[in-house]
Amino acid sequence: MSSAQSSTSRRGKKPHASRGEKHLKVLIVGAGIGGLSTAIALARHGVKSTVLEKLPQLSPASSPSGVGAGIQLPPNGARVLRQLGVLDALLENGGQALEFMDHMSWADGTVIRRRDLTKCEELYGAPWINVHREDYLRVLYNEAQRSGVSVMFNCDIAKVEPETPSVTLNTGMIIKGDVIIGADGIWSNMRNKIFPDPPRPVETGYMAYRITLTTEELLSLKDFRINEMVRDPQIGQRIWLGPDSHLVLYPVKEGKKFNIVAICPDDIPSSEYRDGCFSPVQANPSDIRRTFADWDPVITKMLSRVTKALKWKLCTITEPPTWVKGRVCLLGDAAHPMVPFLAQGSVAASEDAITLGTLLGLTSKHLLPLQPSMPDLSHVLKKYEQLRRTHARFIQTQSLRQGYFNRLSDSREQVLRDEIMGSMEFNMLKPDGSLRDVGPEEKGGPPLTDGKWCWIVFRHDFEQQARIMFSNAYGKFIQAFGVGTPTSEKGRVVEDVHAHGQQEMVRSHL
Repeated sequence: MSSAQSSTSRRGKKPHASRGEKHLKVLIVGAGIGGLSTAIALARHGVKSTVLEKLPQLSPASSPSGVGAGIQLPPNGARVLRQLGVLDALLENGGQALEFMDHMSWADGTVIRRRDLTKCEELYGAPWINVHREDYLRVLYNEAQRSGVSVMFNCDIAKVEPETPSVTLNTGMIIKGDVIIGADGIWSNMRNKIFPDPPRPVETGYMAYRITLTTEELLSLKDFRINEMVRDPQIGQRIWLGPDSHLVLYPVKEGKKFNIVAICPDDIPSSEYRDGCFSPVQANPSDIRRTFADWDPVITKMLSRVTKALKWKLCTITEPPTWVKGRVCLLGDAAHPMVPFLAQGSVAASEDAITLGTLLGLTSKHLLPLQPSMPDLSHVLKKYEQLRRTHARFIQTQSLRQGYFNRLSDSREQVLRDEIMGSMEFNMLKPDGSLRDVGPEEKGGPPLTDGKWCWIVFRHDFEQQARIMFSNAYGKFIQAFGVGTPTSEKGRVVEDVHAHGQQEMVRSHL
């Protein structure tokens, strides 16, 4: 079985390029959100890829039983989906645009701050979406198939050769490519294969219970407040903030089910780290009920309906020395696992995908025709790491910071947090279109209720940045050495990679 080839086209050639048109061959290890998104991003540039997945079939959720499979996509994630051409399909197949986010008191459910999410499109250029992971993966997989991506299952990687590059499966089959992308999650086999001293897990001291309840189960409680939440015509997310724990509730499956994520102190022993990973652990429902026994009665009543749940140890990893080795690179949780407190884990993988897909796509279109041999793809991969690594580290740090604010005990600091959250203004624009100043009362609060933080992160456009980075790195070379390429075609390179202009990118960083 061979890796797929692309059908890159070009009008002008250097004289030596007449030996035959070259094609970029990309292997992607992992058919999760990051891997499939990368395959789609490449396909949009005419570069086909082969995805190698260890499992026998597409995994519908992050757990074998499908328990607790809701996922949040803030505006920067929805923007990537729009750029990949799958946002409409997601909204037509289980995805929902959220209309509000309530931060609430742990004790009685008093709303500290309601945030109007219907303005996300206006403020950040994309909606805030919630979706069941199964629906999300199905939409990505269908688009990948439609785009000509080859997905091979039962592919367990036994060996990786970063310089060749190639992978050897446990069956002995060797598959070669020009670039190999490791998108196989936090417990990445690819990462462990390419680093002699692979990064180690870093326990955060917290774990996550993930639970799904049906609408019928919640309505059967016959509680007035729960009925209001379930039947609320507005689609929203509710977050109870409390001492050393917090709990999140939002609908999935078009309101037929509700997803609960409960964060609390970790009781999973470190000895559960086996075969290079912490696997989900079957939870005793009585344990979660005991943890939240003194909380808002709405929570205790909802948890009374829980008959099964899984719990995950929340970990990061020691930072890899690099994301790139030879012509192999890491992507998503394999490179930078995130705690879930900002809902940026899958988003970061998508941003990696659009960045790397754009850089490799432009390489295939503009560099391959100009060189007698394969260009230095390791250099291109380093540009991807340069563009993404600092930002990913920033999001990792900010996610931990958000978690800290979510779990404050009743105290003066908690009162101050609530005051900051209650007074936050999210629109950073003045009526004349210029950016307003940030007052001292807006500094130092939780990231999700920090108008400037949201403005910077949610408006970030990595496809655009990748185009500009490619132009800055290779534009002069392409124009200087595009012998035989019409001047109008060479000039179009700069226009192509600056398609959206630099003004919006600069503005998004303000």
